[in-house]
Amino acid sequence: MTYINIPRIPLHCWDIISLMEAVRRNEKSKDLNALTQLKSKLRWKSNPEKLLRSHYHAIVLTDYKLNIHWVNQGFTKMTGYNSKEIIGNTPAMFQGRLSLRSTNKKIRRQLSTGKPFTERVINYKKNGQIYTCELNIFPLRNKNNQVSHFLALEKEIL
Repeated sequence: MTYINIPRIPLHCWDIISLMEAVRRNEKSKDLNALTQLKSKLRWKSNPEKLLRSHYHAIVLTDYKLNIHWVNQGFTKMTGYNSKEIIGNTPAMFQGRLSLRSTNKKIRRQLSTGKPFTERVINYKKNGQIYTCELNIFPLRNKNNQVSHFLALEKEIL
């Protein structure tokens, strides 16, 4: 048996950071590709690349009636739900005993304005664990300038 003598070199923290950044860029690229295809199919006026410039962990796409149409892999990592379990449901499925009704009413009012907004909610993961989620919600308009979908960029607040 032949052994290759590999010199031991220290692993520097910036090596790990660089690797994490490369993984994050790859995930963001997948998200952008998926949203670009959806933009073409659904004829949105909004530019997905512009929307994805902000920091997020997860993406949820709903129609105007808030039925979930698509989520990214980050959503599965954050919540434990896979896309097959939630497509067709509404974000209300992540609400629970400690979720504030006043926040939900505020979100519905803000959605009706047709303008982007940010809000924090208390949600529940698939395993029942509570988490606070910051939502950056963007209305997506069709060729007739009507809101047809909402894109939520979500991040867990620790």
